[in-house]
Amino acid sequence: MTPRVEHLGRSGERVVLVHGSLIAGMAAWQEQRDLARQRRLVIVERHGYGEHASTGRVDLERDERDLIEVLEDGAHLVGTSMGGVVALRVAGRRPELIRSLTVIEPPLLADHGGDAIVDRAIEQVREAYRRGRDEPDSAFLRRFLAAIEFDMPLPDPLPAPLVQATTLLRSEQPWAVRAPLLEVASASYAKLVISGGSSPVFERVCDALARDVGAERMLFSGSPHAVQRIGGPFNDYLEGFLSRVEAQTAEKMSSDAKA
Repeated sequence: MTPRVEHLGRSGERVVLVHGSLIAGMAAWQEQRDLARQRRLVIVERHGYGEHASTGRVDLERDERDLIEVLEDGAHLVGTSMGGVVALRVAGRRPELIRSLTVIEPPLLADHGGDAIVDRAIEQVREAYRRGRDEPDSAFLRRFLAAIEFDMPLPDPLPAPLVQATTLLRSEQPWAVRAPLLEVASASYAKLVISGGSSPVFERVCDALARDVGAERMLFSGSPHAVQRIGGPFNDYLEGFLSRVEAQTAEKMSSDAKA
């Protein structure tokens, strides 16, 4: 099945955007429409969401295959939350397809164990899944969010898209997912790790991840987990990062041509 994507913009380098677990497709990237003035945006809908909802479960390996297909001969790659994990996994295994890599609060708990805050979150998330098997969606989701120290109000009742997303979340194992960080660290493309300061757990993970892979680090303090939803400040920073990457690439190509 061909990956479902939406396209915005007609000029500039391609930027592939990968959503996380609780908000999918274009809904996750509404505030990035302004970037389409300078960029060709490609918004990926991960397997299990939207038209693929009948699967009822997350398949990260399928997501990776889909993302590799969407990247074609190369693009900038941006992933948020679990979409950041998918982006990191592809970036580690297919570095030749990556112009730059940006991840927003990826839940790489297993890769950053040994920190007391992260270790506690791993146990709390596992317990949330154990106790949540027989709980209603709203109770499970509240327990999960508390485990990762998110203070996020939930509508009551949950709207249909959030019920679908919660069903998929139940099929994940966020305490166990990993990414090939050594391969990402050794790759030559530029990396950026972004967080919003809403969860001490994710701040620890993002700080450690940036050190592990040699990434630029940016904190938009007071932002939600899906930091891209703050719009303007995020867009401006991302555009600046991408422009710097492209200028450095062009300079290197020019130097190589003269050598």
